[in-house]
Amino acid sequence: MKSPIQVIFFDAAETLFHINGSVEDIYLSHAVQHGFRQTSDSQTSIAQAFRRAFQDASPPVFAATDPVELKQCERLWWFDIVHNVFYRVGMFERFDEFFEQVFQVFEDPGSW
Repeated sequence: MKSPIQVIFFDAAETLFHINGSVEDIYLSHAVQHGFRQTSDSQTSIAQAFRRAFQDASPPVFAATDPVELKQCERLWWFDIVHNVFYRVGMFERFDEFFEQVFQVFEDPGSW
């Protein structure tokens, strides 16, 4: 009998491997470079907004099987989460540039 389970996903971040620094530190340092106005509670606000945005996001399950399309879907999924974070804490004009940079940071194996 063939199993109805075809794939199992594991979120290994912050369990099997860890980011160098914290998500909020990385977001904040790069956001400031792109025009985000930092306040004394920015780090805490970003951390809280990230937890909420991640919790509210739909699961990262995509119909795409082509690696290029899958990468695009994953990027858009993260864009929505990060956009949600800064919608909550304060959007800034150069957000798209910021996202490109911060996405590359998390893509880099040296960041983990």
